[in-house]
Amino acid sequence: MSRNLCENLGLSRDSTSWLERLMNDYIEYALVEVDPGHLAAVEAVEMDPKDRHVLAAALSAGADILLTENAKHFTADAIRKVMAGAAHPGTPSSTDG
Repeated sequence: MSRNLCENLGLSRDSTSWLERLMNDYIEYALVEVDPGHLAAVEAVEMDPKDRHVLAAALSAGADILLTENAKHFTADAIRKVMAGAAHPGTPSSTDG
């Protein structure tokens, strides 16, 4: 997240570090420890390798569906290989089989 905020919005690393601390302190239930088995399960999914940790975290959290606006990197077909599906805002049929 910090890398993207620095690169895309021009925020300083100090600002993004502060934001991470705030988020981790106030939304601690959102932190997910990724199960190594889930990380291994997503290795075969055809997607950007830099995004696989997000899918593995969703699996570790017990999610059935991954809701994302990133339809380019998280296609419904790729996600369905390891969970029920992906949903992209504005396209309710993206989880259909």
